[in-house]
Amino acid sequence: MAGLDRALLSWVLAATISLPVSGATPRYVIRAEADLSSLAIELRSDEPFSRLVLEDERGWRYLGNAADCEQPQNMLQQHAGIATLPAASRCLRYRFAIRAEETSATRGRRRSFSLPENLRQLAPDDFLLRIAGSSGRAQVRIVLPEGMQVSVPWRPVDGSDQFLIEPSAQSSRAIMLLGRFEQRDLRIGDTTLRVAIAAQANAARWSTYRPWLAGAAAPVVAAGHGLGGNDLQVVIVPIDIDGAGAVPFGHVIRNGGESLRFFVNGAATLAQLRGDWTASHEFSHLLLPHLSSGARWISEGFASYYQNIFMFRSGGYDEATAWRKLLEGFNRARPLKDMPIAAASAGRRGGRMLVYWLGAAFALQADVALRRRSDGRESLDSVLAQLRECCLPAANSWSGEQLTSRLDELSKTQIFSRLYRSYLRDSDISQVDPVLDELGVSIASGRTLLDAGAVLAPLRTAILQGSQ
Repeated sequence: MAGLDRALLSWVLAATISLPVSGATPRYVIRAEADLSSLAIELRSDEPFSRLVLEDERGWRYLGNAADCEQPQNMLQQHAGIATLPAASRCLRYRFAIRAEETSATRGRRRSFSLPENLRQLAPDDFLLRIAGSSGRAQVRIVLPEGMQVSVPWRPVDGSDQFLIEPSAQSSRAIMLLGRFEQRDLRIGDTTLRVAIAAQANAARWSTYRPWLAGAAAPVVAAGHGLGGNDLQVVIVPIDIDGAGAVPFGHVIRNGGESLRFFVNGAATLAQLRGDWTASHEFSHLLLPHLSSGARWISEGFASYYQNIFMFRSGGYDEATAWRKLLEGFNRARPLKDMPIAAASAGRRGGRMLVYWLGAAFALQADVALRRRSDGRESLDSVLAQLRECCLPAANSWSGEQLTSRLDELSKTQIFSRLYRSYLRDSDISQVDPVLDELGVSIASGRTLLDAGAVLAPLRTAILQGSQ
């Protein structure tokens, strides 16, 4: 292939041969140039291939002429998102040009934040050519110039420079950080957070971020008896921004592995980070599989419910604050009772609060019902722990019907499907009010009232404390 000299070709070939072979699993070797201007990529397979696809078609313009490793005249030809080789091959080499845009932490409509000069943020969807019809599983070896690091969502293999890409829901563009930045591993139970900070190493910064992340993740790991595949990429982007809170934005990405990214106010103190609910909300998403757009209200709702429960368990909220935050959320959804939740999930204007809080009411009702019927031996925590054991991380997106059916099966009840159908029929969040009355929680004159004599007062305490 043009641009690759003989020495580089020999090196790539030797590196590829050293990769473990697993059936027809595609195997990549990615080599970064020292000036971060490009990647040299080789793709091998034990079975011949001729058709390849790129998940994000915008990447085609930055790919160099791709050709057969042994027959350079057998060059990849691309048209309408599909690329073909005139003759089938088992090995392909090509280059990807890293453009100036990759010095920003975001692209598109969201505000961009400049990264340090010697750091790039890439999207593997832009440059990993995938063999058409393959499962999505692949092995990757990444070779870096001395002193550089890489952060990817893929599972590391035996602490080496090799990674395993798993089939996933591909909910968003995966993140690869490449260059010089701070990277730490944080162990929470059996779960490893591979934390990448998009900035130069700073011991004082890590001394703030470490207890914040540990505090946010620990109650989620305890509730789910782990998280997903017990290996998570966490990307932190420190930003300079006024008046936007400690963590203005965070999100979960499921693409080849599981990732979380947080934009963190660079001036935030540890106390301010611990008082911010964003990390608790995002970690909570990992208790469920990625859900289809029509079931987004369940995903966001369960995370909104748990963000308040986990903020209490981590010490960020006291009892009154946790219940007040839930009640205030429910109240935001009350004026939207005539909007179908399906329409709100599809993005109807003004439906955001319904998406975030109707599912939270669903989660609270399910948690209470499970605890009542089992005399406290079972809870939403315990059922979601079973879900993780059987089904997470999931290779595909699930529908609301698939999720509630599986949760019914695990709990040996019909609690989840009954509540799901009820809220699909009627988006009136007042369905949760009888449960709130029995729990003895209310707001009057701006004060949170917790009735010690309420029928379910002991259960109210157990929900926050995680007692089962």
